[in-house]
Amino acid sequence: MKWHLLLEPVDVWLFRDGRPFVAGEAHRARSIFPPTPYTLQGAIRAKVLFDAGVDLMEYAHQSSEAARELARRIGAPGRGYGQLRITGPVLARSTNGQITLYYPVPADMVRISAENDGETTDTVKITATTLQPLGKDFMMEDFSDIQVPALQFLWVPRSHIESVGGWLTASDFEKYLANSGKDFQVTIYRNSFFFQTERRVGIQINPERLTTEEGRIYHADFLRFTPGTSLVAQIAGIEPFTPQTGYLQLGGEARAAYYTVEQQPLSGWFLNQSVLNNATFSGRFKMIFLTPAYFRHGWHPEDWSTFFPNASVRCVGAAIPGAQMIGGAVVDDRRRSRNFERTAYRFLPAGSVLFFETDQPISYNGQPVTETPEDSDGDLQHIGFGSVVIAPY
Repeated sequence: MKWHLLLEPVDVWLFRDGRPFVAGEAHRARSIFPPTPYTLQGAIRAKVLFDAGVDLMEYAHQSSEAARELARRIGAPGRGYGQLRITGPVLARSTNGQITLYYPVPADMVRISAENDGETTDTVKITATTLQPLGKDFMMEDFSDIQVPALQFLWVPRSHIESVGGWLTASDFEKYLANSGKDFQVTIYRNSFFFQTERRVGIQINPERLTTEEGRIYHADFLRFTPGTSLVAQIAGIEPFTPQTGYLQLGGEARAAYYTVEQQPLSGWFLNQSVLNNATFSGRFKMIFLTPAYFRHGWHPEDWSTFFPNASVRCVGAAIPGAQMIGGAVVDDRRRSRNFERTAYRFLPAGSVLFFETDQPISYNGQPVTETPEDSDGDLQHIGFGSVVIAPY
């Protein structure tokens, strides 16, 4: 059974960027958005754990049948995620009871109109097109020391193009998918449409004397969201929360989130799975990442046959807006006593686009496209990393 979980801020949220925040070493806690799937799975698993009423020491050491049953549902500390499966998170906004989903602007989409018609502080209407691999006669390896053979330059036959960033509604994202290489009009939503950053200053307190520590001033970047903004995730493998509305803790400082369980399908959810499940492609296709993904070789695996078995698939182009460092805190109490921080790795960020060619029809079953670090708590495919859309170009 699959169901959706809507999370709305009660006050402000803080989603730390993974950099160490230790007194005397760093004085600023930066916030990222959207939060990574690590943050989401932690909030969901904590909610299930506390609702179950299982003693935390029993759960940590798996010393009772109730603790072992809970581990089958959401995993044991540091040993996987059990039956729990998460897709997302996806940015959403509710207006008059209507939920609109927003996806990150793909990195291969560029603006070709120089006018500023319809531009506001929060949105901009543009005429856009998409970049395409240049051709087999123009290989990147002839001009660069990049270690991926047959990678081609991306181009578009326009005299004026601009890179764009922000968010697209699900309907505009479908325009992007349907008009690969052609002109189309969309509205770009900037971060300010959804939230503002509030920088707050504090000072460390000595817990024994309850006095301030000299030279221990810090500041943190909190996010204050506009009314109606929320996060949405699709959950499978566990029963919907009861009651179907309530509160849980999310992100840094365990800030409150108001949750709502939605068991009806959401319009535009991963484009209604129209190009995800059991889709067949031949010739040329591209893969658009909606959530971050990890690969041992940085932005690609050793062999793409892991995700496309029984087919010869070649990656011929890449539009990648840099790398995203993702770490966080470990959840295993035995490791937390020695080292609180999870190892940080470079992830392929959401919005990245990879271009492929194949000589035979290939099928994609909708499973996430990501590998998992060896020291991870569990399979990253299970908690929302590597969610993609695949479409011809």
